[in-house]
Amino acid sequence: MITDDDGTQNLLQTIESQTLSSEFHAKQEQREVSTALTLFDKSWVSSNNYMTTLTAVSPWKIMKTLTKSDIGSSSRLLLHQSLVHAHIIAFFSADSIKKIESNGLSVTVFDRDSESDYELVFKKWPSSKSYVFNGKWHEDFVARRKLKVGDIIGLYWDQCHSKFNFCVLQTAR
Repeated sequence: MITDDDGTQNLLQTIESQTLSSEFHAKQEQREVSTALTLFDKSWVSSNNYMTTLTAVSPWKIMKTLTKSDIGSSSRLLLHQSLVHAHIIAFFSADSIKKIESNGLSVTVFDRDSESDYELVFKKWPSSKSYVFNGKWHEDFVARRKLKVGDIIGLYWDQCHSKFNFCVLQTAR
């Protein structure tokens, strides 16, 4: 606080002084931030000098190479229990988990490639303790997208829109 000759505090001068000081520091910080666009940023390198992998920044939490079972007429995409527990289950309420573990829960799956929504049933597969998408999996994804054994797909739960996102990441040769 700045005091006048008579011992009173001059609030206006104090505020002006603090404002000028804040503006000065803000300008200094702005000069230190780079706005240059680059293809590589050294901050991407970890302490042991290895560049982080694409999976670290990829939204596709579950990546799966399709098997004969996944594209067959059974119309089910099988997901390993550990992947579902690590990347999906935490986003669901206790009530939804009960539905998933019994008769299944109807979920929306957004195909990012075709920008379209589809309804599938997400459930725990009791015999293998894995999870599956079934319902119209074969019709809406396998047949429509012409998926085949060896194709690599990606999935993740979009918490903001409450739906799964699906993408074909790589087609088999």
